[in-house]
Amino acid sequence: MMTSAISLKEKMAAMSRAIEKLTKTVEEKDLQIANLMNKLESKKSEESKSGDMDDADEALKQADTNEHPDASTFGGYKNKERNAFDWYTDLEPESIDCWEEMEHEFQNCFYSTRRSVSMMELTNTKQGKEEPVVDYINRWRALSLDCK
Repeated sequence: MMTSAISLKEKMAAMSRAIEKLTKTVEEKDLQIANLMNKLESKKSEESKSGDMDDADEALKQADTNEHPDASTFGGYKNKERNAFDWYTDLEPESIDCWEEMEHEFQNCFYSTRRSVSMMELTNTKQGKEEPVVDYINRWRALSLDCK
């Protein structure tokens, strides 16, 4: 009886150390993510400060020098329901105000933003420090649907 109590205490101590180590690792990763997000935001703000007209002029120059792709494809993949030319001609007049909006709408129609999750990523998915179990289970299930 005494040895089982000692081994149980040892196991609890080992689990406690493992949890502390994992917590520290998660906090470090959170800090890295925050730093990367800050860098991304500063880069975006720098890019927005640079001349938008320069970008537009460059895009026009490239459009004149590049060969035009097949209008029915985007990135080599065809949308099985429609082609790009039909999509473009079906747009309501003046429904798109800027190039970014055109790009966004085009990508929504012809580019899948759904990412695939690897089995490794799925198995490495852990519950957050203060994340409720139900939320963790739902998040894991949602990831598992995208697993290939």
